[in-house]
Order: sequence, then structure tokens, then C-alpha cells
Amino acid sequence: MQGRELTLDDLLKRVSLKLGLREVIVHVLGDYDVGSYKEHEPLFVGHEEFNCIVNTSKGKYVIKFFNKGKKLAIAESNIKAMLEFDKADIPVPKMQRANGGEVLYKMKESIGKGLLFIMDYFDGKTFNEEAPTEKDMLNFAQIIAKVNNLKFDTTPEYDNWLPQYFLEEFEKNKKYLSEEDKKLLRRVEEIYRSIDFNKLTKGMGHFDLHRDNAKKDAKGNYNIFDLATVDYHYAMFDLGTFIALFCFAEGQTLEEQKSLYSKVISEYEKVRKLSKYEKKELFKFIKILYACNILAARQLIEGEDDDTEETLKWYRLGKWGLERFIDLDWN
Repeated sequence: MQGRELTLDDLLKRVSLKLGLREVIVHVLGDYDVGSYKEHEPLFVGHEEFNCIVNTSKGKYVIKFFNKGKKLAIAESNIKAMLEFDKADIPVPKMQRANGGEVLYKMKESIGKGLLFIMDYFDGKTFNEEAPTEKDMLNFAQIIAKVNNLKFDTTPEYDNWLPQYFLEEFEKNKKYLSEEDKKLLRRVEEIYRSIDFNKLTKGMGHFDLHRDNAKKDAKGNYNIFDLATVDYHYAMFDLGTFIALFCFAEGQTLEEQKSLYSKVISEYEKVRKLSKYEKKELFKFIKILYACNILAARQLIEGEDDDTEETLKWYRLGKWGLERFIDLDWN
């Protein structure tokens, strides 16, 4: 089944603007030293925020409009994560400060209501546009480990796509599942409950590092973005998500995936050691992640009449991954 593509109307529903998009952008740029407006290009990705590429007389930037329902503390936490990542030499976009010195910008009432920030455009391809090589995956395994070694205060946002919330979401939204999917996810519920979380270590995590949330340029430099879900939590959720969504893909053989799984763990441990128990349980977190994709996507499809290809894509990926790995254990 093919879903419909996201439209500009879909994106604009995420924000609260009183003027046309072009006029809003021109007003915002006037409060920054980034040059005058030339053109803009909306990015048709994601489920919540609205990102827009803007060309100016000084260069190329991205304006990230936070969702109109975003709380100030959560937006500030997103900004803090980007600044902390940058300090730790984790590759994230450079953020621009408004003329008043602030990174987080509050729209004037005359143009709309909401929060945004401007960052430099990273001229590269996402790993969905050009699939990661094994070397890329291993490099990112070390990056994830560096992230997991960090610790700073955050104001976490509850995100129903994240595996740490699987039990609550399954109880609340299993009514949207087919009997086949419900049966699969009940098995994942048992897997989740079998984990002794008291034996797991915590660290900062991106928790959403998939192929659309990272880029590579022609020189081999990387960039990570969309830090909305950064939080201090069990690191296994972050590593499992990365393996499931960044490393594993259709077209790979099981032998290739098993080898890759082992190499990623070895590379991760060059920066951050895992306990024997964590290595024993890690594969379970991959299954939990795929289950969350199924659950969150079905809630949108059945509960909110979301028929976009963006949502169907994540459902198909979750279904593929869970059916492929549910009976396997590589630890």
C-alpha cells in the first residue's frame, strides 16, 4: 500500500503563522545577521516539527519551526542538547544567534505564535539518500558511545515512538492493531518485561538516530540533527534504536546483519564498555524498537486517519524488522 506524500498544508498545520510562509521567513531573517532572503524550500519530513531551507545573500540555512504545541522548557532542552553535543565534538549543525544574542527565537505576535531557531545548512546527503557504508556505521557506533558518555540536565518530551514508553503505549493503543500485529507485540511485551533494568547503565541518548537524521558530505564529514528526544535514560534504548534504524536494512542477508551487529558492538566498546548483561540483552532492544514503529504508526493511521507515506514507511519497516528478528537471539 502506498500512502500520499506530505503536502505544504500538512507542514503548516504543525505551526501557527499569521502571515504567509515567505513573509514570516523575511521577518525572522530581519532579526538575524544571516543576510537577506532569496528563496526557501520546505522539507517534507517528520511528524511534528517544520523544517525549511532558506537561501540568503550570505549563505544557506535551515529554520526549524517547533510544533505549535511545543512547551518552552522542551524547546530549551533541545537547544541545550545541541550546544552540549557541540562542546563534546559530536557533529551537529552550527546554530545562529539572533541579534539579541538568543538561540531560541520567539516569533512576534504580528507574524505568528511559536518558537524556532536557525542553523547552518549542512551540504550533504542523508543516509536514506545514500546508504551508509560499513565504515559509516562503525564511525557512528563510536559517536553514539560518545553521546552515551555525556550527562546533563534535560526536560524530556514524551514521545510515543520511543521504545522506553512501549509498555504504556501498547496498553493504550493496542486497540488500533490487527490481530496479527497484536500477537507479535504481545511477544515483545513479554520480552520487555524479561529485562532487569536495574542491571543496565544510563547515559545521554539521541534515541532517534535513523538514516534521515544524519548526513554525510562529499569530504566524509558527518552531521546529526533532530535532537528533540535527547534525554538521560538507559543507553541500551539508544544503541538498539541505532542498530535497528541506521544499520539494519532490507536487502542485507542475516549473515551480513549478524556480522555487522558484532562489529558495531566492538566499535561502540572502544569508547564505552558494555556489561555482560547489557551485551546479553541488547538484541531485545532492537525488537522493542521495531514494535514501537508498528504501534505508533498504527495509532496515527487508525486513530488520526494519517494516510501519508511517511507514516506507512515506518509501519512497514517495523513489521519487516519484527518479523525478521523476533525469533532470533544473537547474544
